Amino acid sequence: FEPRGVRPARDSGASPSPSHSPYQTAPGSLPPEGPETMGCESSSLTSCPAATVVRRTSSAVREGVGLGWYEQCAVGAPTKQRKDDEDRTMLEAEDLRARVHEFLGSERVVNDNFLTPKTMPELMMPTADWSGFAKWMLNRVREINALGGPRMQVVPWQALDVLGRIPKYPDVEDCKYILDVERLLEEWIARQDSQGRVDGRLIGFSFFSHRWERPSLNPEKAHPDTASGKKAKALACYGYFGTCPTFSPNWTFEYFYWIDFAGINQRDHREKMLGISMLSAWVATSMETIMYNSSTVDYEPRAWTRVERMLGFIRCQNPQCAYLDDNYPNRPVDIEGLAQNNPGLFDVDPKTGGLMLRLRDPMGDGADQLDSRDSPLIQSLAYAVMATKAANPSRDWASVRELAFGTTLIPLDTQHYTSDVQNTRRRRALQFASESSSIMQKRSSQTSASTYLPVSPQVTSTAFSEPPPSVKEEEEEE
Repeated sequence: FEPRGVRPARDSGASPSPSHSPYQTAPGSLPPEGPETMGCESSSLTSCPAATVVRRTSSAVREGVGLGWYEQCAVGAPTKQRKDDEDRTMLEAEDLRARVHEFLGSERVVNDNFLTPKTMPELMMPTADWSGFAKWMLNRVREINALGGPRMQVVPWQALDVLGRIPKYPDVEDCKYILDVERLLEEWIARQDSQGRVDGRLIGFSFFSHRWERPSLNPEKAHPDTASGKKAKALACYGYFGTCPTFSPNWTFEYFYWIDFAGINQRDHREKMLGISMLSAWVATSMETIMYNSSTVDYEPRAWTRVERMLGFIRCQNPQCAYLDDNYPNRPVDIEGLAQNNPGLFDVDPKTGGLMLRLRDPMGDGADQLDSRDSPLIQSLAYAVMATKAANPSRDWASVRELAFGTTLIPLDTQHYTSDVQNTRRRRALQFASESSSIMQKRSSQTSASTYLPVSPQVTSTAFSEPPPSVKEEEEEE
């Protein structure tokens, strides 16, 4: 595909002309090497139905693609940490968690929000001024970093596209794809226009809640994603579209993801415990929570995912949790089917027909955890959330006055999912029409035509491996 500001040369031999786009080399310009299949389970991430199908290349070539000015914000490899005994580590983590709780519970933090019921209608307008959003987040991040714990770090969707997987912290080679949030916001503010956009998009941080696909107590074997990288592919597609049902079509977002595998040290136990203590603060800096309901692992009963759902509802700036699963972005969400097959997790709003998420006890009610040492951390976070005043308008908008395990229902955002499915189908249809037109032109002219055919400016994809099904077939499938 072609990121904003980068238009790879077709047949003129000219060089791309980047603006502020993070890419130095467009993925669409990588050399082909065999066909790819469509969908999030294919072997190459850029086979996202919304994007160009980039053929398999060597990992050295793929991972050599630069991230432009984002590279200035990359985290460095961590210095060697001191080895503390378990008791000292847990005391240090508890002390940090108390500082975080005190900070987030302060009147200044609770009452100082950019997104509120009062500001939201104005921010939906095309003339709105979002320039203060990144500045507000920068102030919040600086205060959080000053608490003394690990710094907040995120992954740009372009990194997931380039790698085809989730980068791991603190692997040295992966650190260049993981960004320090404070530095990122500073660079963003320096580049944003009068309305807060860089290359036509606003900045947004998403907190990713999911259950690991390959769990293990051995940190070298544990991995959050499938071997094919289905979660990385889905998040890359999500970022590629940049939509937000609350603010679209007037505004789109450049999404950066907080993902545990990249946001918390996976090798140093002390750093990992301190990172977990910072979890609430990082959620409070995120615009939304994205939950991934995998078909290959059971998302709901995991104790950590239950805590994450609580944190997201209370701390995230956006009032709804975005829903993703293995069918994204190819098929619409089956709301009725989800509620029927997962009565402990989902329900249907009788008034709106929307999907609802049920809060359940992370310390009981069938909750499970891989490492028993996590119990005090989970319990502490859960108790803190139950006693916390909401830092966003979520409770008011969802008519939730208190949190009660088993009964409190939170509205989920499935409109985002549906919008991306519709965009995928439109792009497939337009691309198929373009390729069909190219074939007809070649047949009629009996001359050698250009490899690429000009397409509509709205279509940034340039190759799809299979034609779209007819509208009738899609309706029958649904």
